[in-house]
Amino acid sequence: MPLYPLAYLYSTWSGQVTVYAFIATDGFFFSFTLYMTFLLKALRMDLQRILQAVKKPTPLECEICCEQLRIIIDRHNDIVGIVQRFSVIMAAPTFAQFLSASLVIATSVIDILLFSGLNIIRYVVYASTVSACLLLYCYGGTEMSLASMDLGEAAYNSHWYMWNREVRQRIFLLIMRAQRPITVRVPFFVPSLPVFTSVIKFTGSIVALAKTIL
Repeated sequence: MPLYPLAYLYSTWSGQVTVYAFIATDGFFFSFTLYMTFLLKALRMDLQRILQAVKKPTPLECEICCEQLRIIIDRHNDIVGIVQRFSVIMAAPTFAQFLSASLVIATSVIDILLFSGLNIIRYVVYASTVSACLLLYCYGGTEMSLASMDLGEAAYNSHWYMWNREVRQRIFLLIMRAQRPITVRVPFFVPSLPVFTSVIKFTGSIVALAKTIL
């Protein structure tokens, strides 16, 4: 706020409703990834609470810890399953979004180079709005991926060595599972900040090619 509403109103008023506006995929994707990030961070906090330092834990304490770790692992598996189902639904729209947005940004920059006067403002706002849309995808994907990796680091940095063998086995299982970051898989790429940089570079290549032709 208030940049996004103003950019959206300007795009609608000018008749240049961008591709990302259809079925509100950008907001849905961004909200979903941040919600999954929150669930993963809550999972990490619960794990740190369970694996607190305990000197010579009793068999009963180890049994309680094992049961709590089982619940943690089940919750983590549920999150992985939800993201996988989400990827199946959003793979095609997200891929089309990135492809079309790259072309839109490139054509807008070319128009900026060709035109002069106040018309440039329209294309600048247009390109900035579409770039902000892609940034939402990539930022949300990066946050979710980092949160999933932090879960394994939290387990490794805990006091797992103070517990019995069964507890350590469950912790090792969680660490191994967390080594694979949770991501929304799209054909040919995964939405992340490095991908956003690559899209901008690809757009710059298109603009450079157009300048040599024109």
